[in-house]
Amino acid sequence: MKISALILAATLILASPSISKAEGNAVVSTENAVSTNTSFTVGMYPSLKNELVVMMKKADNSTVKFRIEDTTGQAVISANISDLGSSIKHYSLDKLEKGTYKVVLSRRDEVFSRQLVIQ
Repeated sequence: MKISALILAATLILASPSISKAEGNAVVSTENAVSTNTSFTVGMYPSLKNELVVMMKKADNSTVKFRIEDTTGQAVISANISDLGSSIKHYSLDKLEKGTYKVVLSRRDEVFSRQLVIQ
């Protein structure tokens, strides 16, 4: 059941690339929310559980750095993703204050970023 919901949510992101996706009190900019311009493919959306769900696929086991930054560029959440192949990660947004944040995924010189708004 969870995987079906995840696939549906990913489909919604792809079908509506110029709108924002909102669930609970988080809104993530979904304009080009699925990136294939890097050596890894990434998609993300907020869940009803006040989490940011990040889906990633990469062909090797190199590390992708995940960060949520506040408006000063300070990382408020960070993690390393080194899973080979496809992975789904859930990051709790419960401790974030209302405001605008930047979600950044980077690997070597490749960077994927999107805006996240906590309402």
